[in-house]
Amino acid sequence: TTPVEEVAHRGTARVVGILFIVATAASIIGGSLVMALLDDPDYLVAAAAHEGQIVLGVLLEFILALSVIGIAALLLPVLRPHGEGLAVGYVALRTVEAVFILMASTSALLVLALSQDSGRSDSVGVETVGSALLSAGGGR
Repeated sequence: TTPVEEVAHRGTARVVGILFIVATAASIIGGSLVMALLDDPDYLVAAAAHEGQIVLGVLLEFILALSVIGIAALLLPVLRPHGEGLAVGYVALRTVEAVFILMASTSALLVLALSQDSGRSDSVGVETVGSALLSAGGGR
């Protein structure tokens, strides 16, 4: 590699490192904020009472998903010389990871919306739909 490429790779490495730190922090904090409420046996009441906490947790999980995609995109040119298949496979797997993170986050937002309607609707039906959303969201 040329000195210019080494400098570029060092800059990429720094940004990727920062994105890994952002992704880790967003995952831990965002997941904890959401899971603390959705693991409650009476999660619909807890979610309705702590809307801001769920929204903040989901926002952090969206940041996590963007970080995951950013890491993959930045590492593509670094991994490509070691094999096109490896590089593209890594990007594909990280993209799938981001999609699952977004699906789980979206299900948390849907449970929040459902929790706000739980007092006005059939509670058994709302509970059933809420349970289905939590199952679809990755076991929350």
